[in-house]
Amino acid sequence: KPIVPGPQRSYSVMDYEPVPFTHQPGTALLLVHLPPELHYAIFDFLEPIDSTAFALTSKHFYIIHRQMHGKVSLATRRSGPNDMEWVWRNAGPFISGGRSGGMAIKHNALAELSPRGQVYCRKCRTARCELRNHIREFFPAEMEYCEITQKYGATAQAGAKPVCCRSSPRHPHRCGRH
Repeated sequence: KPIVPGPQRSYSVMDYEPVPFTHQPGTALLLVHLPPELHYAIFDFLEPIDSTAFALTSKHFYIIHRQMHGKVSLATRRSGPNDMEWVWRNAGPFISGGRSGGMAIKHNALAELSPRGQVYCRKCRTARCELRNHIREFFPAEMEYCEITQKYGATAQAGAKPVCCRSSPRHPHRCGRH
């Protein structure tokens, strides 16, 4: 004989109140289903690097990205200094012996110490953000970035030079390593 479950307990004696079936969110609700105005507002807020990475997640978002930003080079860098560049910029007065002046210069010096723009990136670490670092995971592991051609391609063959370089002044976009 099968075991019959006990009677359903009253909601008032339970630790939680279950969400009624009619109030549960649908499983098909995705970011793509938002109105187009919100998609454009999101892309309008993003810089070209972040916009490109977000656009690679969906064909729909890629179309919007291309309309707003066009083609974005893999060598595109984020505007503004990162944290290491701020350190060297602010170390200038300490190295040069400081500046003479009154209270207004001290006030401006304090304003210069506050970081503006991007401060740290977990993908680029201490270097300024570049698009190629942010979308590296979209490419296979056996491909590497060439700084001369500014493209991802096959890894250099054994015995190749350790870094990318121009092979000829006549052909500035030809790499001597790849």
